[in-house]
Amino acid sequence: MREGPLTAPPRDRYAALREAGPIHRAGPGPGPAGWLVVGYDLAREALAHPGLVPAPPGSPETPSRHSRLRDLVAGVMTPQRGQWLAPRVRRIAVELLDAMRGLREVDLVLGYTAPLPVLSLCELLGVPQERRADYRRWSFQAFGVPSGSPEALARLRDQLADLIADKRRRPGDDLLSGLLAAEVSETGEAGEAGERVGEEELLDVALSISAAGHLYLAGVLTDAVAALLRHPDQVARLFRRPELLPGAVEEVLRYALPAELAPVRFAAEDLVLGGVRVCRGEAVTIALSSAGRDAPVLGGKDPGIFDLTRVLARHLAFGHGAHACPAASVVRLTLSIALITLFTRYPALSPAGPLDGCTGCGRPRLRVRLLRDRLPDEAPDERHAC
Repeated sequence: MREGPLTAPPRDRYAALREAGPIHRAGPGPGPAGWLVVGYDLAREALAHPGLVPAPPGSPETPSRHSRLRDLVAGVMTPQRGQWLAPRVRRIAVELLDAMRGLREVDLVLGYTAPLPVLSLCELLGVPQERRADYRRWSFQAFGVPSGSPEALARLRDQLADLIADKRRRPGDDLLSGLLAAEVSETGEAGEAGERVGEEELLDVALSISAAGHLYLAGVLTDAVAALLRHPDQVARLFRRPELLPGAVEEVLRYALPAELAPVRFAAEDLVLGGVRVCRGEAVTIALSSAGRDAPVLGGKDPGIFDLTRVLARHLAFGHGAHACPAASVVRLTLSIALITLFTRYPALSPAGPLDGCTGCGRPRLRVRLLRDRLPDEAPDERHAC
C-alpha cells in the first residue's frame, strides 16, 4: 500500500502505483477516508462487489432505488435503440463535416467531437428541432469544464421537465417516450406493489444521460481522434482491414478512456478488498484508465501500446457487474460512426498543434488540418460497426 491523495494522477504515474500494489490508502483530504484501486483484476472485483454501494450507509439514495432506475434505463437502451439511432448519428456527423468544407484548419472539438454527442442526444431524447439550440446551450454551460453553471443546470432541468410532460401527452419513438412506457408497464399489476417512478427520478435519469453524453462521449471521441492522429499507421491499417473496426473501438476505449475515475463507491459493511480491510462507510474509488493499462492481453503484447489489431482488448470503460453502463451499445455505435465518417472524409487528417492535453478534462482543444489527399480504396462501413 502507498499513501497519497485520492485524486486522479496522470496516466504515466499509474504504472508506479500498480507496481506498488493494486489498492492504495488515500491520504488526508476534504472527502471521506478511502481507497484507490488501480489494478485491473481488483477493479473488476470492486465494481461487482455487493458490499460496495453508490451512496454512504444511511443515505436516502438506497441501492435498491439506484438499481431500479438503472434497470429502467437498461430496458429501453437496447441494441435496437442503437440501430434506430445509427442513421441519425451518421446524418449529424456528415452535416458537421459539411460545415467545415473549404476550411484548412479547425478546432475539431468545437466543430465535431463536442457537438456530435449533444446533437445525438437530441435525437435520442426526442428534443424537437425548435428546442435544440436551447438544449445545446444549456447543456454546454451546465456541464462545461472546468466548472459548470448552476443557473444553466436549472434551465436544462426545466427544459427536460417540459419535454417529459410533452412526451406523456404525445409519446414518440425516442428514449424518453420509451422510459415513460416502461414506467407504465412496471407500475401495473406485475410491478413492485404499484410503485411509481417519480417525476424527479425521471428528471434525474434524463440529466444523467445528458451529462454522460456531454462529458463522457465527447471526451472519449476527442481522445480517440487524438490517439489515431498520434498513430497514422493505425488509421491506414483500419482502412485496409475494415473488419478490425469493432475491435478497434474496444482498443480506443481501453487506451484513450478520458474517465480517469469511476463514481465513488462506499462500503456498506466492513469488508476485505485486495487483502486490505475496508471499514463501513469508507470510500473506494476505481481508476478505470489505470485498469485498462493493466488488463491482461493475449499474445504477450504490451498493454501500454495502442494497437488496433489487439485481440480481445479488455477494459472497464463501461464499468462491470450490476453497475455496468446500460448505454454501452449506443456509445460503441456512436463512436464507430463518428470515427468512420471523419476519417473517410479526411483520411489524411493531421494535427495542427500539440496533442498533449487533448482529453475530456479541462478545456480540450484539438486543432487539425483538414487534408483529404485521396480517399482510401476501401473505407469501413456500418456492417463492421459495433
